[in-house]
Amino acid sequence: MIDVITFGHRRDDEMYVHVHDLIQSGKLSEAEQAQIWDALTLIDDAKARFGLENWGYMEESAPEGLTR
Repeated sequence: MIDVITFGHRRDDEMYVHVHDLIQSGKLSEAEQAQIWDALTLIDDAKARFGLENWGYMEESAPEGLTR
């Protein structure tokens, strides 16, 4: 099972700021905090290993009529 705590773009360390704020709120146990940082480290390692540092993939917008 995976619990999603936060999600969003990782540009300009935005995700790290959100995680830091969540940790500072006191709502997470030390084990949960460690799991988050471990996961972010794995993502960074994979990004570097596969050359995705500058990967600018963005989904195209949905066709007109499929959005509100």
